[in-house]
Amino acid sequence: MTLDTISVCIATHDRAELLAATLECVGRQTEPPAEVLVSEFAQRPSGRRIVESFAAEHPEVKVRYLPAERRSLPWHRWWAFSHSSGSVALFMDDDIELHPRALEMLKTTYADMAAAGRQVDGVGFVIAWSGGGAQERSRFSRREKWLRIHGAEPGTVTAGGITVSLAGFAGTDPEPVEVLSGGAMSYRREILEKVGCLKNLVALYDSGMGRGEDAVLSFYARKCGGQLFALPGEWTFHPRERQGARPYAADGWRLGMAHTWGRAHTMRWMATARNAYCQEWGRLAILELARSAAGIAASPLDGQRWKRIGGAFWGIGRSLVHWRQIPADAH
Repeated sequence: MTLDTISVCIATHDRAELLAATLECVGRQTEPPAEVLVSEFAQRPSGRRIVESFAAEHPEVKVRYLPAERRSLPWHRWWAFSHSSGSVALFMDDDIELHPRALEMLKTTYADMAAAGRQVDGVGFVIAWSGGGAQERSRFSRREKWLRIHGAEPGTVTAGGITVSLAGFAGTDPEPVEVLSGGAMSYRREILEKVGCLKNLVALYDSGMGRGEDAVLSFYARKCGGQLFALPGEWTFHPRERQGARPYAADGWRLGMAHTWGRAHTMRWMATARNAYCQEWGRLAILELARSAAGIAASPLDGQRWKRIGGAFWGIGRSLVHWRQIPADAH
């Protein structure tokens, strides 16, 4: 495959300061993108001014601001992509910062894989912490032991549909993976056109109960027959602390629902073995109850902690009663 152009597609929501930093990094690339598209859902579209300022500073790059009427993150990605023209779309969150050579590295990886005769559907970055340092994975944490993924390789998906963290690669060479991180992941145009808009996934996020949209998109991209590769090393960065508005389920009832009823959907769409799916979802649901209970024990007067465990119980009950109503496909 010949890689001609990269379209950078950024989804944002009332986080103008973070968006400005993200765009500043895009503007410093040694291999600038052909175009930048910013999709924003906001009560007050604060991102428009930032995007217009970036466009004025970088007349060599085609820049578009796309106001959106829907909150759903996977829809934002599709909305931006549908207005793009590059041969590769790089999806970025609005709080991700790029190393100045990140896009150059992305192009080089696609070119090297094509030269080696490999069909590559997508390439993503393993995101490091702002200020330096790779994100770490503890294979022997209680979570990984309980979910029985402590022996799984980074970036894989279990038979039941649980994704394994991309953290933990030893080297810096591109690594074949089964899932890319939504903060900075790219796909070839023809792959995204084949996958299309995942309407059931969009609806799940519209309800505020979505989780794992990047893993679902990765799964459907791999079904097209190619490979996904992750780039370890400090090429992309994320703040250590959450900042700004949080447009999706942040806490309380919907968070408990997202980790039970929501996960019942996304895991089903990625599972390759029904028995494994049922067992693994059960373990994940119990883990959410345990986390919620621990939160209450730590802050018993925090009403959001009680709402979260209530949402978790409701999500588990809804999943068990309406199991057959969960769509079998994300489309």
